[in-house]
Amino acid sequence: QREIVRTRKSPSLTRPHRTRSESQSFTDDEPVTRTLMNPYFGMCRMDWDDGEGEGTEFNMPISGWVALFDRVGFDVESFHELQAPRPGAELRFWATYDWGYEYPAEQVWKLRKRIQ
Repeated sequence: QREIVRTRKSPSLTRPHRTRSESQSFTDDEPVTRTLMNPYFGMCRMDWDDGEGEGTEFNMPISGWVALFDRVGFDVESFHELQAPRPGAELRFWATYDWGYEYPAEQVWKLRKRIQ
């Protein structure tokens, strides 16, 4: 899931963090684990089935996102990896609070379009 938030100055892009994709099986609806299940490099297209439906997700290493934004005319003003506010066993979407407290579950990019 990806969301672009526009402000007066620059857009922000919010998307699931890469660690989720590496730590989750895309063949079942189990939450993420502390075990890497997918490669970090070369994992661009991921087809998944969460038990409620199927989908396809495209992801790149963070350096790939930086290169893509630069290539299409955006400067990265800031990048944030979000942390759960507290540890806990409660499941929120696809991760527990414990997991989200130790690993970034979401990332937020603040971008600025270069004026040519």
